[in-house]
Amino acid sequence: MAFTARTLGLTTLGAAVAAVAATGTIAAADTTADGVTISGSNYKAGCTYTLSGPSNLVEFTDPADPNSTGRLTSIVPILGISSASATGKVTANWTPTVVGTHSVYGVYMIGSTDAAGHNGPVTVQVGAATTPGSC
Repeated sequence: MAFTARTLGLTTLGAAVAAVAATGTIAAADTTADGVTISGSNYKAGCTYTLSGPSNLVEFTDPADPNSTGRLTSIVPILGISSASATGKVTANWTPTVVGTHSVYGVYMIGSTDAAGHNGPVTVQVGAATTPGSC
Protein backbone atom coordinates (compact mmCIF):
# COMPACT_ATOMS: atom_id res chain seq x y z
CA MET A 1 0.00 0.00 0.00
CA ALA A 2 1.40 3.37 -0.97
CA PHE A 3 1.28 6.26 1.48
CA THR A 4 -0.72 9.21 0.26
CA ALA A 5 -1.14 12.64 1.83
CA ARG A 6 -4.49 11.46 3.21
CA THR A 7 -3.01 8.30 4.76
CA LEU A 8 -0.16 10.27 6.27
CA GLY A 9 -2.60 12.85 7.68
CA LEU A 10 -4.77 10.16 9.28
CA THR A 11 -1.69 8.47 10.72
CA THR A 12 -0.52 11.77 12.24
CA LEU A 13 -3.99 12.46 13.67
CA GLY A 14 -4.09 8.96 15.21
CA ALA A 15 -0.69 9.51 16.82
CA ALA A 16 -1.81 12.84 18.28
CA VAL A 17 -4.98 11.28 19.73
CA ALA A 18 -2.91 8.44 21.23
CA ALA A 19 -0.49 10.95 22.80
CA VAL A 20 -3.32 12.89 24.43
CA ALA A 21 -4.89 9.64 25.68
CA ALA A 22 -1.57 8.55 27.18
CA THR A 23 -1.00 11.82 29.04
CA GLY A 24 -4.58 12.43 30.16
CA THR A 25 -7.05 15.06 29.15
CA ILE A 26 -6.07 18.51 28.05
CA ALA A 27 -6.15 20.82 31.07
CA ALA A 28 -8.64 23.66 31.04
CA ALA A 29 -7.79 27.06 32.40
CA ASP A 30 -9.37 28.52 35.56
CA THR A 31 -12.68 27.07 36.77
CA THR A 32 -15.53 29.56 37.27
CA ALA A 33 -19.15 29.33 38.47
CA ASP A 34 -21.56 32.06 39.56
CA GLY A 35 -18.83 34.72 39.76
CA VAL A 36 -16.37 32.66 41.83
CA THR A 37 -13.13 31.51 40.15
CA ILE A 38 -10.43 29.02 41.19
CA SER A 39 -7.17 29.62 39.33
CA GLY A 40 -5.38 26.78 37.62
CA SER A 41 -6.35 23.28 36.57
CA ASN A 42 -5.48 19.68 37.48
CA TYR A 43 -5.94 20.56 41.15
CA LYS A 44 -3.70 18.72 43.62
CA ALA A 45 -3.78 18.46 47.42
CA GLY A 46 -1.11 20.61 49.04
CA CYS A 47 -0.91 23.07 46.14
CA THR A 48 -2.08 26.67 46.53
CA TYR A 49 -4.52 28.29 44.11
CA THR A 50 -6.12 31.74 44.02
CA LEU A 51 -9.83 32.17 44.66
CA SER A 52 -11.52 35.32 43.35
CA GLY A 53 -15.04 36.63 43.38
CA PRO A 54 -17.28 39.71 43.44
CA SER A 55 -16.40 42.60 45.73
CA ASN A 56 -19.34 41.92 48.08
CA LEU A 57 -17.87 38.64 49.35
CA VAL A 58 -16.68 38.49 52.95
CA GLU A 59 -15.12 35.01 52.80
CA PHE A 60 -14.72 31.81 50.81
CA THR A 61 -15.65 28.43 52.23
CA ASP A 62 -14.90 24.83 51.24
CA PRO A 63 -17.15 22.45 53.24
CA ALA A 64 -15.06 19.42 52.15
CA ASP A 65 -11.92 20.97 53.67
CA PRO A 66 -12.84 23.77 56.12
CA ASN A 67 -9.23 24.79 56.83
CA SER A 68 -8.23 25.06 53.16
CA THR A 69 -9.25 28.66 52.49
CA GLY A 70 -7.10 31.60 53.50
CA ARG A 71 -8.10 35.05 54.58
CA LEU A 72 -9.26 37.46 51.93
CA THR A 73 -6.09 39.10 50.63
CA SER A 74 -7.43 42.00 48.58
CA ILE A 75 -9.75 43.71 51.04
CA VAL A 76 -9.19 46.24 53.76
CA PRO A 77 -11.66 45.85 56.63
CA ILE A 78 -12.67 49.22 58.04
CA LEU A 79 -15.37 49.08 60.71
CA GLY A 80 -16.78 45.92 59.19
CA ILE A 81 -16.88 47.30 55.65
CA SER A 82 -14.63 45.79 53.00
CA SER A 83 -13.42 47.30 49.76
CA ALA A 84 -12.25 45.30 46.77
CA SER A 85 -8.92 45.58 45.04
CA ALA A 86 -8.43 47.70 41.93
CA THR A 87 -9.76 44.78 39.87
CA GLY A 88 -13.13 44.97 41.60
CA LYS A 89 -12.64 41.44 42.93
CA VAL A 90 -11.71 39.95 46.28
CA THR A 91 -9.12 37.18 46.40
CA ALA A 92 -7.90 34.54 48.82
CA ASN A 93 -5.50 31.61 48.75
CA TRP A 94 -6.91 28.07 48.67
CA THR A 95 -4.75 25.07 49.58
CA PRO A 96 -6.82 21.88 49.56
CA THR A 97 -5.50 19.15 51.84
CA VAL A 98 -8.17 16.53 51.14
CA VAL A 99 -8.36 14.47 47.93
CA GLY A 100 -11.84 14.37 46.38
CA THR A 101 -14.62 16.64 45.19
CA HIS A 102 -14.58 20.20 46.54
CA SER A 103 -17.35 22.80 46.21
CA VAL A 104 -16.01 26.25 47.03
CA TYR A 105 -18.46 29.04 47.83
CA GLY A 106 -18.08 32.80 48.10
CA VAL A 107 -20.05 34.10 51.10
CA TYR A 108 -21.65 37.55 51.40
CA MET A 109 -23.73 39.14 54.15
CA ILE A 110 -27.36 40.09 53.59
CA GLY A 111 -28.12 43.55 54.98
CA SER A 112 -27.17 44.29 58.56
CA THR A 113 -28.36 40.91 59.86
CA ASP A 114 -26.35 37.78 60.45
CA ALA A 115 -27.92 36.17 57.39
CA ALA A 116 -25.55 35.12 54.63
CA GLY A 117 -25.90 34.31 50.96
CA HIS A 118 -23.41 32.72 48.63
CA ASN A 119 -22.01 32.70 45.12
CA GLY A 120 -20.98 29.43 43.56
CA PRO A 121 -20.22 26.73 44.19
CA VAL A 122 -17.21 26.14 41.99
CA THR A 123 -16.87 22.36 42.01
CA VAL A 124 -13.50 20.80 41.21
CA GLN A 125 -11.85 17.43 41.65
CA VAL A 126 -8.66 17.46 43.75
CA GLY A 127 -6.16 14.67 43.24
CA ALA A 128 -3.13 13.58 45.23
CA ALA A 129 0.11 15.41 44.53
CA THR A 130 2.38 13.01 42.69
CA THR A 131 5.54 14.28 44.36
CA PRO A 132 6.21 17.00 46.91
CA GLY A 133 6.57 20.28 45.08
CA SER A 134 4.63 19.04 42.03
CA CYS A 135 2.40 22.10 42.08
